[in-house]
Amino acid sequence: MPDHVYERLKASAEQHRRSLNSEAIVCLESVLAPVKIAPEERLARARRLRDSLGTQFLADDIDVLKEDISHLSPKIALDSKPSHKLSTS
Repeated sequence: MPDHVYERLKASAEQHRRSLNSEAIVCLESVLAPVKIAPEERLARARRLRDSLGTQFLADDIDVLKEDISHLSPKIALDSKPSHKLSTS
């Protein structure tokens, strides 16, 4: 596994309070076996989440936050010859 992918996986595991192995499984499952959610259900979930926050976000605020976070989470670039073993270095 490339070092940059390992570091992203490690950071994600720490953030979600999971082991590295559990985080890898969750990531693979989310890509290989995604749960199909109807657009109406996705929208209802988003509205419930927004309502639970107790604050309103304006479109301009959301745009600023999206721009800020884009610097924190660059896309993972996988190399063309992926390794299937986890490296601990």
